[in-house]
Amino acid sequence: ILHERGLANSIKTIIGGAPLSDEYAREIGADAYAYDAANAVVKIKELMGVWIVDFHQQLLKPGNVLVADGAMGTMLFKAGLKSGECPELLNLEKPEIPADVARQYFNAGSHIIFTNTFGASPVKLADFGLADKAVEINSEAVRIVRKVVGDKAFIAGSCGPSGKMLQPYGESKPDELFSSFKIQAEAL
Repeated sequence: ILHERGLANSIKTIIGGAPLSDEYAREIGADAYAYDAANAVVKIKELMGVWIVDFHQQLLKPGNVLVADGAMGTMLFKAGLKSGECPELLNLEKPEIPADVARQYFNAGSHIIFTNTFGASPVKLADFGLADKAVEINSEAVRIVRKVVGDKAFIAGSCGPSGKMLQPYGESKPDELFSSFKIQAEAL
């Protein structure tokens, strides 16, 4: 999709997780596959060496270290989110909470601030009866972080797992999950 829309040079995609592989990443046109979070940092550094955004050229010089924010969910629970509640719904109902989390990480020196969208794909939001709110939730998440950081930090769209198992191990079809993540990615 990014290649079709001419965005492949400005947006990089890393996929990861147990049932995925380098081969699958190449097959779907992702830029990299990461087998765990630490490997994702390595892959990001490799990709960032190629991808330089003009207004952050100094920040992205080789040898510079970019600091990403920490655990959004942990911070949301600290701010009052209850177990079983939809964290992404805060983007619409209490945007000041994810904004405060973004502000804390930004003020602590993070160069990359993630959106509160880890579980904001339509298929995951369906668990809360919110699949039809996916575009609104994701778009609002970006707006919240942009309002906090302006152009002084990178905003990273967080796309977590679907919580579903692909066939033949589960009931989900690859096309269904792809469509769900496509909706989320386009909204981000």
